Amino acid sequence: METLGFQLKEFTLRVVTWWLSDVFYHGGGWTFGNLHGSDHVLKLILLRANCVAVSVDYRLAPENRFPAAFDDSYEALRYVVNNAAALDIDPARIAVMGDSAGGNLAAAVSLKDRDEKKNSVAFQVLIYPAMLDRFNSTSYADNKDGPILTLEDMVEFWDNYRAPAHAHSPYFAPLRADSLAALPPALVMLAGRDVLHDDGQEYATRLQAAGVPVEVLEYPPAPHGLVSITRPPFTLPMAFTVLQDLGDAVARKLA
Repeated sequence: METLGFQLKEFTLRVVTWWLSDVFYHGGGWTFGNLHGSDHVLKLILLRANCVAVSVDYRLAPENRFPAAFDDSYEALRYVVNNAAALDIDPARIAVMGDSAGGNLAAAVSLKDRDEKKNSVAFQVLIYPAMLDRFNSTSYADNKDGPILTLEDMVEFWDNYRAPAHAHSPYFAPLRADSLAALPPALVMLAGRDVLHDDGQEYATRLQAAGVPVEVLEYPPAPHGLVSITRPPFTLPMAFTVLQDLGDAVARKLA
């Protein structure tokens, strides 16, 4: 695997030279994580999809609250679009992808790309995304003690990320967007045993109602963080199936 490094303002881009184009935002509650921690996820998805992967290291909360991570994520997308030829990327076939907090960022980047009339995002892949700082859904009640991610965790993560002056921005919480019309096609992956299940389900439903093509992949027995549980000694066989499904979806949409 050849790796090229770019240091841009507050974030790092690492381009894993396979063959197509996907901009990936890691999870971690906007509070922890980095581009290296998602290597194994990207390898498994992108070997399946034959993509170029651009992994984004954005500024973290609480030291850097919204819109820091969002701004870095959007600027990373603009960098990839503006340097597509140098990266051997087709600018008409760029997907954004993220898990958990990264799913939030992928959705928010897609919203701004639409609002700015750039039309750079061909496909958005939202893996159990965090979409609204609201904690009264059925999935929060049913999974408040986990597994893996708890209600208490999410309250803390949103508090870390939130800046009161921007708390009502749809780029902070995409379910606050007035309209989801004219967004790129989406794949939304849902884990059944996850406090964030209903966030993703509601966003998928609203996308469909707005006329956006949506594919929902739901795994009822899966916990939050499933796609990361692929390295010994902590592995779940289901995780490999999910990663293959995600890779196949990217390949279909970007073919």
